[in-house]
Amino acid sequence: MQAPIIGAILVLVARPTALQELQSAHGRLVLFLVALVAVWFGILSSARELTKERDIYRRERLANLRIGPYLLSKLLVLAGVCLVQSVVLLAVLAIEVDFSAAVTTFTATGPVKVVRGVGALGFFGALLTTTFLSALSGVGIGLLLSSASKTSDRAMSLVPLVLVPQLLLALALVPLPAGMAPLSYLTSARWAMEALGAIAQLPPPRDFSACTIPGNPLSCPVYPTVDYGPASSHVWMVWAILLAYVVACLSLAAWVLVRRDRER
Repeated sequence: MQAPIIGAILVLVARPTALQELQSAHGRLVLFLVALVAVWFGILSSARELTKERDIYRRERLANLRIGPYLLSKLLVLAGVCLVQSVVLLAVLAIEVDFSAAVTTFTATGPVKVVRGVGALGFFGALLTTTFLSALSGVGIGLLLSSASKTSDRAMSLVPLVLVPQLLLALALVPLPAGMAPLSYLTSARWAMEALGAIAQLPPPRDFSACTIPGNPLSCPVYPTVDYGPASSHVWMVWAILLAYVVACLSLAAWVLVRRDRER
């Protein structure tokens, strides 16, 4: 019930035109909340998966259970859960928010009508794909936490320590100094937001506290390292990074489990 409840909460704060007014920061806020909630879904679904059956795991390891297939079995089932949650979340949000692909943007030469989307997936399909991959990255993080924790309670106590960096380092709400901005590459919410921003063709966020000409938004610097380039190749690259993020988390989880086996 997490997806419909949180989706209903997002409906309360989202405007119908959130994704139709490209120059408004409200659309970026809505998409960032979707990205953050998706990662949250994945982490909460998986953070206790390994700790709650630690005794079973130890017994089955004696019967030649392999770590790779074990983790992949967890990923497969939880991926199904994440897909359902992603569909429900966006479906509930669509009750209030207009997900129409066509939108009019204003340029120096006048208004221009553009149609957003990625290939055959279209606009909503691309948003759904990004939401699902974001949740899947959360599953990877959750399984890593679970592999490193001795109890379910300890795993859940670590969840806020993982979610807060996802919130602060996503480069959607607040900028980071140029020297610290590369830290955002370590958070999956940053990549999720980059894909969503590119799909929706949002303008990159600007730091309004550092404008060179007061009152002129175009004189404000863009957040360091942020790129909302709308090219389909860019979106596919970010999707590949999210998948690589999952693989990296599962590889680290497998390494932790191997280390624990050796300790015993």
